[in-house]
Amino acid sequence: MARRQSIIYGFVILAMIIALALALLGLTGILPMPFSEEFSKKTTYAEAGDTPCLVAATTPVDPEGAKLQILNASSLSGAAATLSDSLATLGYEKGPVDNAAPFRGTFMIEAGPAGVDDAYTLARYFDEKTRIKFTDIPGRTITITIGESAEKIPTAEEIAEIAATSSQLTSLPECVDVSPEALEKALTTNTEQSGSPQSDGQSGEGSQS
Repeated sequence: MARRQSIIYGFVILAMIIALALALLGLTGILPMPFSEEFSKKTTYAEAGDTPCLVAATTPVDPEGAKLQILNASSLSGAAATLSDSLATLGYEKGPVDNAAPFRGTFMIEAGPAGVDDAYTLARYFDEKTRIKFTDIPGRTITITIGESAEKIPTAEEIAEIAATSSQLTSLPECVDVSPEALEKALTTNTEQSGSPQSDGQSGEGSQS
């Protein structure tokens, strides 16, 4: 009986020694703790410059209430004004058009939390190299930059044809989720400002835009 108890106590002590050793290895970082990553992992949300993921939409969103600012960084004279007119036929509110600092890509769409789904909807009208960039732009104001690599802009007819389809929206690879807090704040701000008078946004047109 005494021998049996000694064996049991021996196993218990050995188990405690092993557990203590594993704990020390985990605390020193030599051995990963089973749940350490889960507890220490922080949720990362989109910041300015990131590619945001779709917020809620899975199909194109209604353009009503979305305001566009279009900038021309290409050699295509009048491209921003032409694109603004074409998109306005769908119901987008026309904002400023102007020239922009050099941008080597084809098209870049910038939007804040409340405009991310609008950005993905608009991206359908451009090529597959179009970038979607997260910014702190308030409400559903979206900036489209026509880059140096753009060889042409879509015509009003091409845009209308694409708009008539109900294609599925898909988040871009390596996108980052938008913070629920940032989205709620943006939507609240947008609601508060919706009743405020807005300018026609046609000033600031550059000679090339």
